[in-house]
Amino acid sequence: MIMVQLITAAVLGGAREITLLDLGIGGGRQISGLIRVLAERGTVPFGLTVIGVDPLARNLEQAGAGLTDLATALRIPFQFIPVRAAVEDLTLDDWIGFRRFQGELFATATFSLHHVGRDGNGFSRKDGVLRNLKLIAPTALVLAEASGDFETDDLVSRFQASWMFYGACFDILDRMTLPPDLCAAAKLFFARELEDILGCHSAHRCERFDTVTRWRERLQTAGFRTHPLLTRSASRHIATGPDDLMTTIFQDGYVGFAHEGYLVTAVMCAY
Repeated sequence: MIMVQLITAAVLGGAREITLLDLGIGGGRQISGLIRVLAERGTVPFGLTVIGVDPLARNLEQAGAGLTDLATALRIPFQFIPVRAAVEDLTLDDWIGFRRFQGELFATATFSLHHVGRDGNGFSRKDGVLRNLKLIAPTALVLAEASGDFETDDLVSRFQASWMFYGACFDILDRMTLPPDLCAAAKLFFARELEDILGCHSAHRCERFDTVTRWRERLQTAGFRTHPLLTRSASRHIATGPDDLMTTIFQDGYVGFAHEGYLVTAVMCAY
């Protein structure tokens, strides 16, 4: 994982405390996995603060309880800071306040920022979120997103993008060996997303995927630069599991995962 490498390098470089800002933490499973891998590698910082931003109270309660229990079991000095809000509704004081915690600041957003909608004038609020994030100057931001053009208002274009993206997703599901009920649940989840993408007015859509190219443009406009970890040569050292269903693509600025030549998701790292 890219964040594992970033924090490991910071700890080996002498950082004693780390603050991790998770924009859209959900139930905290990914941060839990991150902590477990750091513990296995022996590179857990002496102090770890996780700031979890999420609009749902139940997600924050689940994340806080699970991460606290894990840190206690691993004997890691830990604190969890819950922030109940949609990321686009954070105030400037909220953003600046994230800097009050000690240690190097890292930020992550995993399949969450594509939900950010538009302002009253019809402009995406994603750019404002990224500008505010750049303002607090994290050591690195790790952004994972699906790749598709669902932000467009043109229905035909959204239909074509949906056909490509979800066609790849359904094909992957059909080729996987999964229990029938789990496969059916996954397809129902995708069906609900399709209903949102194709059936909702632009002002009310939740699924607003951007292409990887567009995400990188947004990052650059906000003042971010590609992290050296994700130059094409350096990123080849990132561990990725072999899988016949997906192909790993190493490019300057991102690591992508493609199916039958179609880029489905990508991980970007910037600072």
